[in-house]
Amino acid sequence: MLGPVDIFRQMSARQHLYYWVAPLLTGWTFTAMYFSNTAWMQEVIGPTYNREFGLLENLQAILIAGSLIVLIRISLLPLRPLFKAASILACLATALIFLEEIDYGLHVIEWVKGIPPGAGAQIRNLHNQGDNTNRIKLLANVLLTAMFVILPYVDRLKRFRVVKLLCPSKMILLTVLATALVALTHEALDPYHLPTNGVLDSNQSEFEELLIYYTFFVYFREKYKHFKIDPGMGIRKSAG
Repeated sequence: MLGPVDIFRQMSARQHLYYWVAPLLTGWTFTAMYFSNTAWMQEVIGPTYNREFGLLENLQAILIAGSLIVLIRISLLPLRPLFKAASILACLATALIFLEEIDYGLHVIEWVKGIPPGAGAQIRNLHNQGDNTNRIKLLANVLLTAMFVILPYVDRLKRFRVVKLLCPSKMILLTVLATALVALTHEALDPYHLPTNGVLDSNQSEFEELLIYYTFFVYFREKYKHFKIDPGMGIRKSAG
């Protein structure tokens, strides 16, 4: 049974880049730009006009869209009925998350119509209503921990077929750790009240949210490769 250190040592340079170096550097770069006191950098990350037009929000949307494309490709494989249904449900859930993330395109519609920020629709999504945001964050953290930290390293659970099929690679733990490091970075900087343009002052969790979406994108790509290559990984056997 290989532990995290063994896995880390066995990874190729490309795997290191893919699983933790690229996401960590991206998260740190975006955080540095936001706290840089350089106006154009802050506007790139989240414009004062509307942060939905910024690089941070749009890259999140791209990652969700990428996950949706991968899930659609999985659903088109000759899967067994149970896995086919699960993949379709995952597609629908991801499509909903994408619409929620872009506020159903309201910011674009209002920009085209010339409606000033704050003067348009007051209810723009479901996840920001009431205490929904905190509930979703708690659920996401529990899911990340259970699915990507604990499950890959509890080998005895992989005796069960469903667990083995859904289990991510052990390398994905590094992606989760990169997410945690980005979260710790902006939390460490926050008490110093560094000058920003203010658009993310109450939403700095957007930095690690970007990496959470990346983690799921990585996971879905892993599953697509496994389902496609290994006929035993949920693929329906032909009648012949």
